[in-house]
Amino acid sequence: MKANRRIEKTPGTLFFQPGFPFYVNRIEESFELMEHSHDFYEISYVAEGRGYHHIGEETIAVRRGDLFWIPLGTSHVFRPSDARGREPLIVYNCIFTEEAFGRVMDEDGQVQGLQQVTEWRHVREQGAEFAQLLEPMLREFLGRKPGYRLWVQSDWSRLMILLHRRLVDEGSAVRPARALAELLDQIALYPERSYTLAWAADLLGWSVRHTQRQVKAHTGVPFKTYVHNSKIQACCERLRETDSTIPEIARWAGFQDLKHFHALFKRKTGMTPGQYRKEHQV
Repeated sequence: MKANRRIEKTPGTLFFQPGFPFYVNRIEESFELMEHSHDFYEISYVAEGRGYHHIGEETIAVRRGDLFWIPLGTSHVFRPSDARGREPLIVYNCIFTEEAFGRVMDEDGQVQGLQQVTEWRHVREQGAEFAQLLEPMLREFLGRKPGYRLWVQSDWSRLMILLHRRLVDEGSAVRPARALAELLDQIALYPERSYTLAWAADLLGWSVRHTQRQVKAHTGVPFKTYVHNSKIQACCERLRETDSTIPEIARWAGFQDLKHFHALFKRKTGMTPGQYRKEHQV
């Protein structure tokens, strides 16, 4: 529960220069930064790697292309999926204060409109539209060449407009495609749980047949295969990185029949769990 977590408060005075309410950075996430909240707004974009974003009361699996709107007071922290640092999780952060909203003329209200979004939001870029704004914004911010403040402010305005348009397109409720993506992320994040197609259909409010079609369209495989793939992938990770016995790992992943687990594992990986551990364990 949130009450049991230690959440640090990060003040904006650590980042902002006098008279300039914007700050941009690019960091490699680790396990050292504490979960924190802050008195400024933040847009975070996952540029490389995979990991998890603990935000509010939720944990979301993230990868390149995920972008978050983080309003005032929202607690969050990113964690890489690979604790050994073999696949770094790189995140761009654009932070800004209330003053930023007063610096732009926005006849359509798209920039100022985000000031009223007091709950965090998560979108995925459709091409590379967020990266194409944040990368030059960071270069200008770090380069400090003449006119860099105006450049950063201009790119920030474009970023805000683009984000606002995406949120308007998706509506106040989560669109079906987003709901499906969140469900698939949940399966990948918690592979040890039990999942059925009927459960997924009920959760999404779709028919079983439509759910099966949509899962296959998004993943390339039927629902049951996606669940099995997620479980076997998680078992591979445990075989590589823990000393748990093979039966313990099988039971953790929900396989009560050890013979079925061995057959499925070999079909997915081309080797038995024992062979996989011998070849891959660090």
